[in-house]
Amino acid sequence: MNEYEQYLPYIAVVEGKKRMLGSLQVYIRLLKKFELRQVVTGLVESIEKKSHNEVIRQSHAVKGTASNLSLIALYDIINELEGYAKDGQDVGHFVAALQTTMEETEKNIAALVEETE
Repeated sequence: MNEYEQYLPYIAVVEGKKRMLGSLQVYIRLLKKFELRQVVTGLVESIEKKSHNEVIRQSHAVKGTASNLSLIALYDIINELEGYAKDGQDVGHFVAALQTTMEETEKNIAALVEETE
């Protein structure tokens, strides 16, 4: 077991570090800067307002950021949500899962930051 497996399935730390050319410090800095709560809250608001085009736009942007930061659980749920939205399906049932994923990802980021400081 590698030293970062405890953060899975929310954060693929080894993958994220590789994306930053092996620099854990750069990766941690980007994770700390990412406004996860603000981004997810905005997406949830768009879902609740049934702003279909805005949900598609935001979910696509969040999916890209989640991918770049190796936030795998967030990526997975956003990818599924985006697919539903693009197909014109209701996405209201994603709200609870988004909030749970956000909270668990925040906890994992905080623990990783604490471990590495």
